[in-house]
Amino acid sequence: IMIDHVYLDLYNQGSTVKNISISYEESPDVIKYITNDDIVINTFSLNESAFSGNELKFGSLVSSKMSFKVFNKRVSDALIDKELNVKEFINYDTNNPFVFGKYRVKTEKSTADKLYRQIEAYDCLYDIVNKDVSAWYESLTFPLSQKEFRDSFFSYIGIEQVQTTLVNDNMMVTKTISATELPGKIVLSAICEINGAIGRINRDGKFAYVVLETNPAERITLNKIVSGSGSYEDSDTTAISKVQIRNNENDIGAIVGEDGNTYVVQDNFLVYGKSSTDLTNIANNLLSVISGISYRPFNAKFIYGNPCYEIGDAITVVSRNATFNSYIFNRTLNGINAITDTINAKGTQIYSNNINSKNNQI
Repeated sequence: IMIDHVYLDLYNQGSTVKNISISYEESPDVIKYITNDDIVINTFSLNESAFSGNELKFGSLVSSKMSFKVFNKRVSDALIDKELNVKEFINYDTNNPFVFGKYRVKTEKSTADKLYRQIEAYDCLYDIVNKDVSAWYESLTFPLSQKEFRDSFFSYIGIEQVQTTLVNDNMMVTKTISATELPGKIVLSAICEINGAIGRINRDGKFAYVVLETNPAERITLNKIVSGSGSYEDSDTTAISKVQIRNNENDIGAIVGEDGNTYVVQDNFLVYGKSSTDLTNIANNLLSVISGISYRPFNAKFIYGNPCYEIGDAITVVSRNATFNSYIFNRTLNGINAITDTINAKGTQIYSNNINSKNNQI
């Protein structure tokens, strides 16, 4: 998953010069730029997350947020609702920019002294999850495969997917609800959850399905922790060994796998009304990609932040007192030149049995 950029290794060194370039369209055919000189020092940050809450959830959709302060005297244009195209140049090499992606400004607030403005911008997932897609859903001709279903969805919202095959792509989707209002989040969460994927917008602006590697051939080693910033649990989470798909808490549904740690899918409208045989097949497919997932919950701030590392990457953390394996589930990059990376992976030993799911009422 890690981005293979030509200057990947330079991000792990303190002597690298980095220049940010944030472009936006001020008016038709008029492009303007925000650079290091326009941004208040130590205010630039990028937060990315795989899920909200305290335990791993597939199908949890979290938009990436970029924030920074600009000097009012240097950036006078109103930025609210403008799309920011964010790049960074390493050691003045304009031929090989690192692309952070595109973010739309949702909030813009002046500080009390009117010297600065706080800018907060989000990737396009922010708009997807809030978009009403009921008209699209009601226009579909059922049944259709899940692959056809998700392709149609992304065609409707106008976002490109990273081409991939998901484990339940061949399951048939039937009309299970009558939708007068259907947020995009419900549809996208259901697709990602039933395939054991983390959904996010990548640096190219495409929707990516991140499937965790349980036995990666290679892990990223992170060892330069800011003194006193690290904390971690004493043991790893219990490996996922069982999947249960049910409609509600009182429903047994389909259960596959062995005793240990059960991942529960509940209230996913894509599987409403499925036969026991179909549910079992779907559950087995899901288990095939999430079985064995185990990691050490931790939180730490690292001296060198590297945006080439991405959500879902498998890592080995080396601290003063312990070495353990985990994943990047939440991270906040801070700064432009002296960039740090605060990374955490929340988790519990055993998943709660009352819904490791979207918990949606449709």
